[in-house]
Amino acid sequence: MSFKFNKLYVLFFLIILNQISCKNEKIIKPIAEFEKKINFGKIRYGNKLTKTFNIKNTSNENIKIYDIKSSCGCAVPKIDDSIILPYSSKKIKVEYSPKEEDIGMVNQTIIIKANTEPSFLVLYLEGEVTK
Repeated sequence: MSFKFNKLYVLFFLIILNQISCKNEKIIKPIAEFEKKINFGKIRYGNKLTKTFNIKNTSNENIKIYDIKSSCGCAVPKIDDSIILPYSSKKIKVEYSPKEEDIGMVNQTIIIKANTEPSFLVLYLEGEVTK
């Protein structure tokens, strides 16, 4: 009877140990390379321009883009597909339409939430808005 109890105890201990060790496995997240900043130079308020950021997947896993937001409504980011395959690239187009209150130096931020490391990618669109 004692031998069976010890056998069950060891089996239970091994199962628990296995569960604990599985939780400590590091999850490998994809890595993105991208240009962080584009300077568009000068633009008159009321005009519109489009700039393109390139994002490259430099890993063996798909990059999944969950969300893209800008710091204002005057910069609108667009991407054709939310999946970037391993070792391929995608373009994020940003349409910028400055308003009169934007006159002066501007720095618009585009934030991308993805399954990458780090999980938030930050792009900057900067330049000068003139009259």
